[in-house]
Amino acid sequence: MTRYFLIFFLFPLTIYSQVTENWTRVSLNESPQWIGKSDMFFVNTELNRLDLRAPEESSSAFLFTTSESISNAEWNFSVTLDFNPSSSNYCLIYLCSNQSEVNESLEGFYVKIGDTSDNVSLWKQKEGELVKLIDGTEGLLNLSGFKLNVKVTRDDKGNWNLYSSLNDNEFLLEGEVFDDDIYSCAFYGLFCKFTATRRDKFHFGSIRVTGDPYSDFVPPEIVTHNLYQGKVLQLAMSENVNTETLKIKVNDVTVAIDGVSSKGDSVEVEFKDKLRAGSNGSIAISGIKDLYGNTQRDTVLCYSYFKPCRYDVVISEILVDPNPVVALPECEFVELYNQTDRDIHLDLFHLVINDKEVLLPEYTLKSHDYTILVNETKAGYYDMNNVIPVHSFPVLNNSGGTIVVVNNENSITDAVEYPFTGISLGFKGEGGWSLEKMDLSNQDLSSYNWGYSVDLNGGTPGYENSNKMINEDISNPLVTFISYNDEYSFTINFSEAIDTSCMQLSNFEIAQHSVRDIEIDSVFFTYSTLYLNQPLDKRTKTGISISNTNVVDLNGNHLSDDYLWKVGVPETVDSFDLCVNEVLFNPQSGGQDFIEIYNRSDKIICLDDIYLANILNNIPEKLYPVSSNHQLFFPGEYWVFCEDASVLALQYDIVEQQVVECELPSLNDDKGNIAIVARDGQIIDFFEYTEKMHYELLNSQEGVSLERLSVEAPTNNSNNWHSASTEVGYATPTCINSQVYSDNNFVKDKWIWLEEDTFSPNSDGVKDFILINYKMSEAGYLGTVRIYNRNGMLVQTLCDNSLLSAEGFLQWNGIQSNHLKAPMGIYIIYAEAFSLKGDVKHQKMVCVVTNGSRK
Repeated sequence: MTRYFLIFFLFPLTIYSQVTENWTRVSLNESPQWIGKSDMFFVNTELNRLDLRAPEESSSAFLFTTSESISNAEWNFSVTLDFNPSSSNYCLIYLCSNQSEVNESLEGFYVKIGDTSDNVSLWKQKEGELVKLIDGTEGLLNLSGFKLNVKVTRDDKGNWNLYSSLNDNEFLLEGEVFDDDIYSCAFYGLFCKFTATRRDKFHFGSIRVTGDPYSDFVPPEIVTHNLYQGKVLQLAMSENVNTETLKIKVNDVTVAIDGVSSKGDSVEVEFKDKLRAGSNGSIAISGIKDLYGNTQRDTVLCYSYFKPCRYDVVISEILVDPNPVVALPECEFVELYNQTDRDIHLDLFHLVINDKEVLLPEYTLKSHDYTILVNETKAGYYDMNNVIPVHSFPVLNNSGGTIVVVNNENSITDAVEYPFTGISLGFKGEGGWSLEKMDLSNQDLSSYNWGYSVDLNGGTPGYENSNKMINEDISNPLVTFISYNDEYSFTINFSEAIDTSCMQLSNFEIAQHSVRDIEIDSVFFTYSTLYLNQPLDKRTKTGISISNTNVVDLNGNHLSDDYLWKVGVPETVDSFDLCVNEVLFNPQSGGQDFIEIYNRSDKIICLDDIYLANILNNIPEKLYPVSSNHQLFFPGEYWVFCEDASVLALQYDIVEQQVVECELPSLNDDKGNIAIVARDGQIIDFFEYTEKMHYELLNSQEGVSLERLSVEAPTNNSNNWHSASTEVGYATPTCINSQVYSDNNFVKDKWIWLEEDTFSPNSDGVKDFILINYKMSEAGYLGTVRIYNRNGMLVQTLCDNSLLSAEGFLQWNGIQSNHLKAPMGIYIIYAEAFSLKGDVKHQKMVCVVTNGSRK
């Protein structure tokens, strides 16, 4: 009885695996059914063959029928082609296929008849890749037409043989090969590739397929395992499996499972509860079956779960620009260092360079050891064991970027942003030299802990850094700037990484506002965004108080900042809101040009809306943005723009928080112009300067700025500008000008008057010039102002029949018309003005030139 049962069980299985087709059927829909592009084929019952009858166009057509034969299998078929095959006209016979449609996801084996070699060949298709296994006799099918019989055999091990018979001759062996990469089968198929003229010249004769389906009696095995985030168990199996009866115990206790997902030979199990960090133990797994019902042997896996922490793995060295080559290979790299006392598997980490993310391959980074990550195409450049080739390694842009390492808990392990400010470039900045981290235990992300390698090779990839040293962080963090986001939020930016545990609501006070939430930068720890319960008010400066006792950096240094930070709601910048207040266009050797702007409006203005430009033919040339950080420019503030703030700080006393680094328009040493421009090209203020506007008796104009006397007076009135004084170091960036004029000394009932009657033109910043103020009853007066010495000799003419403004001032800096400084003594100022209506005004005034000495 048992024997009969076995025969009954195997018989339908064998029938199901075989295909026999003599084309005596009427329809392709008859059993066994052929599916695909059946409308392009015709069953010719008179000749017992299948003919291609496709539309008159270049295309392709296919048919598939069910077949599982692959073990101890034999495929016999006949094909007749009424033409010489080519790369545009050929046919494929799919012996084994996992699907009934021809596309990139198809996996299986096929015989190719035709192509450029005019032969018959055996191919494998898997994961989108086509591999030729047997290359038959070249030129065999170089005929105007032929009938070809083909026989293919495969044993149960994976040994293939390909035979061909041309025009019913004897079978000849075309080749043999071993390939067991694909061991299951679901379909047998036909495929035609044709042009319009060959659309009806493909004919298929009898088909016979025999053999057994794949049989598996080997249970699946766990190949590798990984415990991810303390609650996700990842298993790589030896074959495709199902997990319906999966059971898991951790340390002999059955664990609750939140979910199980499997795809092919990969299984992922998520525990309901996370394992305790720092724990070790065993995981017992049972019940996994393969697709043929074989059950995996009960397996016990050992695990060790350590929750990864920030700075377990650190970025210790980078080579951004390997050219010109010093001695290292011409290959960018990122070096990692394991700071822990345990080995770390990097295959669960990924690297993010700018906006591109790549997974790291399998590699064990030993405790307190180095490795370098390079593009896999250049890994051979390094004859080292600790090189990790990374597929599609992102390019390290020379101009700058970010490098972030993310661990298997999806949290940041380390991050670097380059280029590093404050590092002296010198010749090493041209390329070929790596940047090394000096103190690996100092986790401040600032630039002072990085420097160019001093190794003669240009770097130390995979080894201890050449500039290794104790470089403890002893500097106090600062607030560098505050960015306006919207009326409910703003961002505080710090000079270095801040301890995130101190970012509490109680550490921030906003005048007349309450903070509802704080969002902390999780990558570099250098900024925090504060969200308010109430909106900020327009034209209202809202002060910000930050606790400098509770806010600390990663080394515990307290926040040190006495700058009065504030926020508000910016408004649109318009003409006359801002003005050029000071310009240094001829700096000292190694110095910096700068432009100072004053906010003379009652508006809060966003620096992002301000541009600088040169003016040509009354039109701004190129617009130079001054900022993209959404910083706010408050009424009455002075902001300075230069290309290197650190250089400016070495030469002058500045308020660092009001200096912005940006690219400047051209500032020629002899003459030029500079304009403040809105985003739409509207000119807000425009200053045209010349070196002749400087105090004539300066020994040198290098490093001396031109300062504006009055923010209310016209910008391009030469009397409104003067060289900065000696007392302040010849410039006052971010501070009130040393040469400043106040118009509060109006004298009633006088059309012209002196603000001061004594001055000392010695460029010491104290009464270096005399201002002659005037105010006319109406516009249209012509004026002449001359200066005489006590002997009545003319020494200088300030204006001669010049059209006067309704009100304004003239400046005498003590220089005579002969370009010599006026001697100390009494001088007479004679002013005359007349209008076209005949009104004439005269006025004499006396002033005194002194040496300016003070006790």
